[in-house]
Formats: sequence, structure tokens, C-alpha cells
Amino acid sequence: MLVRMCGRATLSTPPEDLRELFGLDETPELTARYNIAPTQPIAVVRQRPPTAAEIAEARARGERRIHLVRWGMIPAFAKDPKIGARMINARVESLTARPPFRDALEKRRCLVAVDGFYEWQSDGTTKRPFLVHRRDGAPFALAGLWDRWRAPSGDVIDSCTVITAPSAPPLQAIHDRMPIVMPPARWDEWLDPSVRDPERLLGLLEATSDELILREVSTRVNSAANDDPSCVAPIAST
Repeated sequence: MLVRMCGRATLSTPPEDLRELFGLDETPELTARYNIAPTQPIAVVRQRPPTAAEIAEARARGERRIHLVRWGMIPAFAKDPKIGARMINARVESLTARPPFRDALEKRRCLVAVDGFYEWQSDGTTKRPFLVHRRDGAPFALAGLWDRWRAPSGDVIDSCTVITAPSAPPLQAIHDRMPIVMPPARWDEWLDPSVRDPERLLGLLEATSDELILREVSTRVNSAANDDPSCVAPIAST
């Protein structure tokens, strides 16, 4: 009955609004996206450790920026980047059991910036897409991990995965799993590079969807070639 985990997302929020929301050190240059698919670039917020000068000046948070990375985590030890297509999601239940995710949980955490994501419900032979978003349309953050892969040629690819958990209402009505939405109160701790205790970090990963609503949209979103505002329009308007 239930067909897939989080495999498409949207981010059309103006960059200056993202800068204010995430406390970024600069305004990112981003193009509005309405149908971000695996293996494509997706925006993540990362934080580097503070420098000695920043610590001395009581600015110990470190620089926080948005980067576009490939969606589908490619572990550093991978022989082929194609493995990333199978690692777009990471189950919270097995983060500490799988070496690529366990290492990233300790050292390479991120926030995946979105203003919506899609889930599909199987209705007999038909798969109905739904946009999941905040009622006020504001952007929000999904819990993510990232890694850096170096090709034999020397090329470097940064990539990420979205952490998922069993669904909470109202998503339970259409899907058995959902990406973990990270509330702003937990962002500092999740991004803090000095925090490495797995139990403490797992305690931040709770699946909640109190502020999210569902909207059925056109099956145009099924094709990654379609990436325009019609993808997020209510089905009655398409």
C-alpha cells in the first residue's frame, strides 16, 4: 500500500529569507526548485568548527553556510559514486549499526533546507503524490548527514542523505515513514561539531509533523524533468 520514502523535495524560498532563518554568514545563491530529485543538488546547512580567533572573541559557533551537495550519500570509501542513488535516506533505527552513517552521525551532520517534500500513496494501481509542507509555507529543516568522496581523477563530490523515521500524523495516512523534521531549537546542538556522543545525537531525532499539512498535487511531479510551480499546485488547479 505504501510505496516510497522521501524521494523528492522543494525549495523556492528567497535566499535572503534562508539567510535569516538559518543564521547564515552570507546570502546563498540558489535557484527556486519545485521538484528536487535524488542525485541532483540539494541545499544543506553545515557548520565548521570555530577558529581560535572566534573563540577568543566569544563567537564560538563557527561559520554556518548553505551548500549545494548531491542528494544520495556517497561514502568516502565507495569505489563508485553510483552507490549514492541507493543512499538517499538513512533509517534512524540503524544509524549506529551501519558504518557510513555511524561515522557521519559523529562527524558530518547537516540540515537539509526545504519548504516541502513529496510522498506517494498507492491507491490500487495509481500512485497519488502529495506535497508535505508547513501551513504557513515557511521553509524548514530535515535532519541529514553528509560525506565527501574523492574520485581517482581527483574530483571531489559532497553528498548527503535524509534521516527517516516511522511516520507521525498526518503523514501516517499516506506513508509509513517520513523524514525527520529538525525543530529550530535543536539546530545548534545538531550542527555543533564538538558534539559527538551518539546517544545524545539520537535523542535529537524525533519524528514530529505537528506543523505539517498534506496537499495532493499533479502526477507531473512523478517525472524529474518537470520542475516548475505547477508541480506544487493543488490537484484541482492543475
